Amino acid sequence: MSFFLKTMSVICCAICLLSFQKSKGQEKQKSENNIANVVKTEKVPIIDGKLDELWKASKVYQIDNLIDGQITDDEDLKAEWRTLWSRTHLYLFVTVVDDKKLMDSPGHSYLDDQIELFFTSDNKKPKSYFEPPTTNTFAYENPRNEKSFESHKGKANHIEVKAETPTGWTLEIAIPFSDWNIDPYNGYKIGLDVQVNDDDDPTDQGKRDAKISWNSLTDVDGGVAFNPRLQGTAIFIDK
Repeated sequence: MSFFLKTMSVICCAICLLSFQKSKGQEKQKSENNIANVVKTEKVPIIDGKLDELWKASKVYQIDNLIDGQITDDEDLKAEWRTLWSRTHLYLFVTVVDDKKLMDSPGHSYLDDQIELFFTSDNKKPKSYFEPPTTNTFAYENPRNEKSFESHKGKANHIEVKAETPTGWTLEIAIPFSDWNIDPYNGYKIGLDVQVNDDDDPTDQGKRDAKISWNSLTDVDGGVAFNPRLQGTAIFIDK
């Protein structure tokens, strides 16, 4: 009888473990399909790196998926983003908390303090940005103290300002829809992910300390930088 009870106990534990793992897997899959609302604005934000009153209409989204390295606390690395749209532009504001600001990897800013923005202009996320070359995907690299650039298509018509703060830094950017050849409307959808790289150690040049993401849960094989399907979705709302 004792053997039977022990055997049943082991089986029950195994079933509970499998159920827990299945539940975790379902939650992970769900969190890789985040949806953000992009609120329309009639007034154009002043692109100065400062969070003015106009941004209060937008919802705040946390960039809190740790996909590379380690974070000690919220002062080490924490970030959030918000977005608006007008008839002509998409606007994003990213706020980064970072207690150690470092840029020491020339030519490889993704290993330093940097914000990365990934888009699919029609939300039809292909397998790759490159094979074959796509016309609907875009990636912007925003090093903290260097000029930002569109790394996949070479577009350079966006306007952006980065500003230092007592606790970190900000990015405010306006991307013209003419760069993407689209004319958004209420209910229009795009693919989107926002990521932040962090470098803290000056003795370890060429290696970042952490990377966080809004939507993607992995940086394996380059993560969303090579796989647009890891992007979330943003919906344009005309309130």
